[in-house]
Amino acid sequence: MSESKEVVCKFRFVAMRTAEGYDFEKKQPTLLYDLEFVPVSRTSEENKKFWQATPSGLFKFSTVNAEAAKMFQFGHEYYVTFREAPAPSLTNMLSLMQTGLASSKMHTLSSFSSTSTSNGTLNKPDCRHLKLSLKVKV
Repeated sequence: MSESKEVVCKFRFVAMRTAEGYDFEKKQPTLLYDLEFVPVSRTSEENKKFWQATPSGLFKFSTVNAEAAKMFQFGHEYYVTFREAPAPSLTNMLSLMQTGLASSKMHTLSSFSSTSTSNGTLNKPDCRHLKLSLKVKV
């Protein structure tokens, strides 16, 4: 990652759904919170600027962290910052795949691909993902 670039969007919290899930680290059932956000509309001068850049879309994520899920208030607006995060190492990715944890961790990856050369050796995979930070404005 050379220089740090960011894209900031402004979204409104519109829905929370809960479902039964499973916490693989604690090895127990848990509650899964599905959160949904939509871009802001043209209700203020600032929102007009965000709406011009992001007039439509949907931002959804799930969490098992009840405190994080409950910090969002329906109808409130939040800034979402997208910034590229360092790629995981090849060794770490292969270890995840071998232990079967890749399926539960892959939601953090936007791309993961690898190619092999003519002599059968594996080229380094392309591993890039986004790290999100939510800033609350109430």
